[in-house]
Amino acid sequence: MDTWSFFSIPVILVFIVLWLKKKLELPKSEIAFLLAIILPPVILVGYVTPFILGYCRYMMPFAPFAWIIFATLFSKSLKPKMLVALLVILGLFNSYEAYSLGSLNRSGLRQLAHHIRDNHFGDCLYLVIPDFDVYTLRYYLRTENSNWNKSTIIAFPDLNLQHPNAHQGYASTWSDKDNVSRLMTYLESSKEKTLLVIRDTAILESSQMPAKSRTEQVMAKLGEKYQKIGESIEYKGKGRTYLVERFNLSSNK
Repeated sequence: MDTWSFFSIPVILVFIVLWLKKKLELPKSEIAFLLAIILPPVILVGYVTPFILGYCRYMMPFAPFAWIIFATLFSKSLKPKMLVALLVILGLFNSYEAYSLGSLNRSGLRQLAHHIRDNHFGDCLYLVIPDFDVYTLRYYLRTENSNWNKSTIIAFPDLNLQHPNAHQGYASTWSDKDNVSRLMTYLESSKEKTLLVIRDTAILESSQMPAKSRTEQVMAKLGEKYQKIGESIEYKGKGRTYLVERFNLSSNK
């Protein structure tokens, strides 16, 4: 979920409801009913814990109710030709989505796994930010790189994340005041000479889950303590894009 959708989706929903009121001459009671059942869940799911939930798949439980309501309202004025055109458009869109799931790189980590397979970065310690992206990286390393040498992969904020975290309590791993210093202590004791930081570009921020600001703290600390090797590399994907940066762990400033 990007910043645009974070602010725009509730606003768009309000305009849709107001447009329906004008177009279909709905009474105020029906408008109030529409707003009451659609806006609260959208705002709660999108704003309370945006980094964990957000708009994407967690909005699906509310979508069928909205579809039924809007379909009922539009059925009064929707002509058969318009309905056929709408079904064709939806069919084409869904067909493209189904095709892209199997043929396009949804995540930039897939291309990165290819470069790791080709020894593009050499021997190094991998740091994945945020930590839950480590599962995707491990998946691509197994499926795209049969000769992967099982190099050490750590993550932030949970350094040794092995299994998916439950949503409950996950925010506290980001608000932990010692998470950055714990990472730096680990790096100081590492025997690896090179650190490869793999950073998701879509990291968000909330008062209870300061993910973006903590990530910026990590990058600032790394820049202060270690020499950066080369330029940042961007691995673009339709779903996720990542920045990859290398640091010389033996060049303690």
